[in-house]
Order: sequence, then C-alpha cells, then structure tokens
Amino acid sequence: MLKFYLAYYLEEISENQSEYLLKNNFELYINEDVNKIRILVKNKEDLKKYLNLYKKMHIIPGYMIEMDDEIFDFDQDNTYYRNEMIKEFYGEDFLFYLLESLVLLQDKIFSEKNRINEIVEELSYDYMLKFNLWNKFGFARLYIEEENEKIGFLDLINMIHSVSKEKEALIKDLTQDKRIKALSKFFLKKELYIS
Repeated sequence: MLKFYLAYYLEEISENQSEYLLKNNFELYINEDVNKIRILVKNKEDLKKYLNLYKKMHIIPGYMIEMDDEIFDFDQDNTYYRNEMIKEFYGEDFLFYLLESLVLLQDKIFSEKNRINEIVEELSYDYMLKFNLWNKFGFARLYIEEENEKIGFLDLINMIHSVSKEKEALIKDLTQDKRIKALSKFFLKKELYIS
C-alpha cells in the first residue's frame, strides 16, 4: 500500500514547532541516519491544511512515498519515481496540484522574507542604526549596532531586550514602532506561539 507524506528535516524545526507538530499527528522517522518529521496526506484537503501550516513556519517541505516498507524520501534522487507513484495512486491532477502548490508556497515564503528584510532596512534608515535579524532555534532577535559598536538586541518573540541603561529609551521607542510589532507578530506565528 502506498502512503504519501509531506516531510522535512527535524533539525531545521525549532523545539516549539516540533512539539506542536507532534501533538498534531506528525511523526518522527529516521532515514539514512537523519532525523526527520512527516505527516500522512490522504487527499487535497489534507495537503492544503498541512501546506498552510508549513507556510506559517516558513518551511518548504519535501514529499516522500512509503510503499511496502520501502521509503522514497524527499531528499533522495528519486523524484521521477515518486511522481510516477503519486500519478498512479492519486491521479495526474493531484500530482500537478501538489507541484503547483509547492511552487506557490515557495513564492509566498520568498515574498514574505523580502518584506521582512525591507522592514529591517527601513528601521535601519529611520533610526540611523544597523539592525541585523537573527532567527534560529526558536528565537528571533534584532541585533542593534551603532557605528560598528554593538548596542544589544531586542527579542522579537518575548519583547525583552539586552541593552545598556543609556539605550533603554531607544528600546522603548522601538517596541512602540508598528514595524517592530509586525515583526514580532510574524515570528510569533512562525514559531507557532499564536495562530
């Protein structure tokens, strides 16, 4: 029996994201000594639902097939076989829908990343400071520099900061800026703290 999954590398997903996914029927698996996470897709409605979840997390998943205990994984050189199996078991329309949806997802994610970068550039220009965005391991921080001197950072998820006393007025202004609030909301959604 053929099973179709959306899958991704576990190490690329933050702890909060993986906890959320595991609570929502995603499962861990290991293939070629690499930890991964996957969700079974039965129809187009499942595909839409799970792709929307991946979109929130800014992840472009791969797709894998499991058939008779044999895995055709998303990161192996077997795309032709996976596509042919999907076409055979789900139909050509489903395959085209899957491929088109993955391309659209990629476009949306790149568009959102560009908008985030534009916001950071706007902030740098308006405050005449250098801002560097860092987002890994479930954290999102905006590092601040002035004339190549590190000032500190603003945590965009918890809205806490690490700056010297004389720069607290700057942080107060930043936390009131609508663009910072938009960045914070974006990362709270991305890390699945809010819907």
